[in-house]
Amino acid sequence: MKLQLKIDELREEINKKTIENNEMNHKITENHQTIESLKVVETTLNQQIASVKQQLENEQRELLTKSKEFEDKLNELATQLNNANEENNAKVRQLEDEVLQTKTALSTKAKECNEIETKVKQLQHNVEAEQKKFEREKMEYEKQLVVSQEKEEKIHGSCKALFTKFQGVRDEMKGIKDLKIAQLEEMQKSFQELSPVLNKVFKFNEVMIDNLMQKYKRELTLRRKYFNTLQEMRGNIRVFCRVRPLLKFELDQGDTDCLKFPFDNSIIVTDEKNTEHPFEYDRVYSPNTRQEEVSEDTTEYIQSVMDGYNVSIFAYGQTGSGKTFTMDGTDENPGVNLRALRQLFKMAEDRAPMFEYNIKVAIFEIYNEEIRDLIATADKSNKNKDQELKVRHLPDGGVEVLGVTWLPVTSDSDVIRLSNVAKKHRSAGVTDMNAHSSRSHMLLVVEVKGFNKPANIEYLGKLYLVDLAGSERVKKSGAQGQALKEAQNINSSLAALGDVMQALQEKKKFVPYRNSTLTDLMTNSLGGNAKTVMFINCCPTARHAFETISSLKFAARVGKVELGQAKATTAKK
Repeated sequence: MKLQLKIDELREEINKKTIENNEMNHKITENHQTIESLKVVETTLNQQIASVKQQLENEQRELLTKSKEFEDKLNELATQLNNANEENNAKVRQLEDEVLQTKTALSTKAKECNEIETKVKQLQHNVEAEQKKFEREKMEYEKQLVVSQEKEEKIHGSCKALFTKFQGVRDEMKGIKDLKIAQLEEMQKSFQELSPVLNKVFKFNEVMIDNLMQKYKRELTLRRKYFNTLQEMRGNIRVFCRVRPLLKFELDQGDTDCLKFPFDNSIIVTDEKNTEHPFEYDRVYSPNTRQEEVSEDTTEYIQSVMDGYNVSIFAYGQTGSGKTFTMDGTDENPGVNLRALRQLFKMAEDRAPMFEYNIKVAIFEIYNEEIRDLIATADKSNKNKDQELKVRHLPDGGVEVLGVTWLPVTSDSDVIRLSNVAKKHRSAGVTDMNAHSSRSHMLLVVEVKGFNKPANIEYLGKLYLVDLAGSERVKKSGAQGQALKEAQNINSSLAALGDVMQALQEKKKFVPYRNSTLTDLMTNSLGGNAKTVMFINCCPTARHAFETISSLKFAARVGKVELGQAKATTAKK
């Protein structure tokens, strides 16, 4: 049917082309007739010109014959003759112009005729090509039609054979069905006889499962208890000291190393007067220590976060001592932040399906005592991006930041994406002590909500990852103007942190958390309901020995702080 429609369409198109060809031939005939009529007009005009010229000659002869008789009237007749000549000449010029216009028109018509003849030839060529194409397509369609008919015959034959087989299979299936029904009836009789025995077996298995679940709950509870007891014995604040290596530009300018590591977890600083200052901490990492080794001692605290505790890991030290490298690292060699979060995601995966976890992240900075959201731009649904952020104190003694953006994360790639957004917006500057110095305290806060399905208990833990701005002497940093204001605010907030640590060490009733935005926010980390790790980062050069000793003294004071037993945030559902 489709082939016949195609043939009809091609025939109709050929008929149209034939009609157009006839119309063009008719136009050519009309143009030829017009040319012939114009030629007749031209002949007539030439005859009229010749007649006029003959008449003029006759008149001239008559005038010569009668010249003597009409001498008196010669001038008058000459004037009349001149006038007549002028009129005749005008008529001749007019006729010549008309002839010229006619010739021009005839040339134009001739060109048009040539173009029409060319188009006619082209159309004839196209028609012939279409006819040949039609003949080829017709032959191909006829071949395909033959093939299709053969295939259709084969399909009909196959269908008949399949139908015959289907009839046999259906009869066979009916026999199998009858057999299965008989077997099921026999099994039902046997099951009724075995039913009491099976009931006893099922009850026994239920008791075993209940006993195993109770043992699992007890084992999980004991495991958490022993782990948290071990951490409490170590102290709620643990201090890790990390020393960066000498950098190339320091070696080029002749800087020397002022640090020694006499034995594990100890460090000695030699000052400008060649006096040695020894210090000991929970861990001391030499310049050769790799990132994964540094992060390994902090990952054990991730279990506490998963069990509902608040955990804080922060880096303290002078400008250029390597705090940001310790916390963030690089894309190829990530630091504490990403490695801790990887451990968190791994534990969430390992604990499934007994536990369900929802994890979300907020990243903000404290710049000149103001809180700035660093990932608000990553949340397209956030309509309060320019909202002022404030610290709010909760009834349970904790704190939160009102208006900050919280975004859910399910993998370290989500965290990397948000961290890259935050780094682009973090305040940084140049000082005499560091070419790229962080001018703000940056906090990455992770909220973990977990649900223990067997025990029906919900856990809420928070992980604070804090990269503090560098401490520095204003005179030595060379800060001026806005940079001077930034340095003063940084040192003021770090001094307030020192006051908080001193008050905690001396176990004073009043702890001045609210003396700065930083310490106000870190109430959750230092207020007795948290586990805290502080990295004290040191610069090894003798030129910075004074700042290194100051940082190490502060770390030693922090190491003596006793926060008391941390408490997990849990609730029965």
